[in-house]
Amino acid sequence: MRSVGGHIAQAPGGDVYVAKRLAKGSNATLPGFLAFVLDLSNWWGVRKFAKATRADLLAAWENGHNDLFSFATTLSDDELDRGGTVMSLGKQTAYSFLKQSPSHSQEHAEAIRAVIGDKSRA
Repeated sequence: MRSVGGHIAQAPGGDVYVAKRLAKGSNATLPGFLAFVLDLSNWWGVRKFAKATRADLLAAWENGHNDLFSFATTLSDDELDRGGTVMSLGKQTAYSFLKQSPSHSQEHAEAIRAVIGDKSRA
């Protein structure tokens, strides 16, 4: 459970990476023969959450979400209009990606809170 929670908790950090690429007009994809790199990165990243507490998971998600929000507020209109291809999402602008990212991330956080019984922010 903690590893899955860790993966979800660190998702906003990945969103920052993707949004930065899109704002530059670059794709956020990997060639098929390098697809294992994303899996390896995910596996390595969640290992650090093996002994995470409930508070650790929520703090990681909230810190990542705050970083994503802070980054998004720095983008110009031109950067928001740039885009590229994002793995399974297809063609996206930085704006369209960022528009869906926080709500999707919020859904994950609510799922974590429901599983661990944290009603303090529901």
